[in-house]
Amino acid sequence: TVFAQVFRVGGVAGFSDAAYNAFKENPSDYYPTPVFGPILFPSMLGNMGGFFGNGVDKYLEKALPWMIQQSVSCSAFYHFYAHDAEGWLGVTLRSYLKPIAIQIMVLMGADGKESEDDALFAKFAVGFFMIG
Repeated sequence: TVFAQVFRVGGVAGFSDAAYNAFKENPSDYYPTPVFGPILFPSMLGNMGGFFGNGVDKYLEKALPWMIQQSVSCSAFYHFYAHDAEGWLGVTLRSYLKPIAIQIMVLMGADGKESEDDALFAKFAVGFFMIG
């Protein structure tokens, strides 16, 4: 339902922010921004019901469910767009999307500060994808 997806959008942003803040002082030696925690932690939010209700084997027996695919891709986008200011993934992502993001945010009525807010646009994009 729409309300469940709205809840998941807030969960992706909130849990990704929490995991990023917990690990940002100790990133990997290979990438300047923590990667796994801020992506996997919110991804599990929307899938616990399937895992606990059906068991892992039954939940994954036919294929990787759409809810897992959606949560991993949305968590990765949100995390790299909102948090990755130093690594090549976040920098590249913002270099392509930032001009479009500013225009979209202005069209939605955002003021100058809000239209430049990377986390706010990432929440909008994730919500649009999850609900749309």
